[in-house]
Amino acid sequence: MSMERKLGNLKVSTKLALICGSLSLPIAVLLYSTIHTINKDDLLQYEEYGNQYQRPLEKLLKALPESASLSRHSPAVRNQAADLQNLVRSQFKVAGPLQTIA
Repeated sequence: MSMERKLGNLKVSTKLALICGSLSLPIAVLLYSTIHTINKDDLLQYEEYGNQYQRPLEKLLKALPESASLSRHSPAVRNQAADLQNLVRSQFKVAGPLQTIA
């Protein structure tokens, strides 16, 4: 007997129950996986690593356009650009080496 013939003999309510069951199984597995991952303590540690990495990048993002415009001006202004470059370098020294996420 073909699958079409087997399903054709079923009631509509049974067919709908099979469809709902087959679609809800992957959703249930994904939901369990997500909740299990969220409950791990490692997630909070990875969030902290991300914050430590992002802070200097935000300061860099603010300093780069100013540094680029200052580098085209007089020597006194270039000194300000050098100070900004040192600020950028120091921000990455503060962050330290990046942690590898296993």
